[in-house]
Amino acid sequence: LVAFLLVAAADLAGLLTGAEAVHLVAKPLLMPLLAGYAALRGAPRLLVAALLFGWGGDVFLLADNDLAFLVGMGSFAVGHVCYLTLFGRGEGRGRAPASLVTGAGYAVVLVVFLVLIW
Repeated sequence: LVAFLLVAAADLAGLLTGAEAVHLVAKPLLMPLLAGYAALRGAPRLLVAALLFGWGGDVFLLADNDLAFLVGMGSFAVGHVCYLTLFGRGEGRGRAPASLVTGAGYAVVLVVFLVLIW
């Protein structure tokens, strides 16, 4: 987690100072570090998968072309499906009916947002 925080600080510093090279190096390291931390702490596999799909989205969105944008957004979408499945199962806590309602509400917001930005 310390490595993640250090790289996040470096990425933020790079963005604030306009050091694009720092951002291009630091940004792709963030999600794998967080996913590795989660995996080592015994997090559910769906959480690790969601983080890694988020990493794919981050990496593809660093490129400036339409195909990379679509692949990156697709990667984020798959990651969000992993999150929804994880939350719907109630992993890590007692399953409550509210978690299903929350997950369904989150799915609706995601779909509406995607329609609006498309």
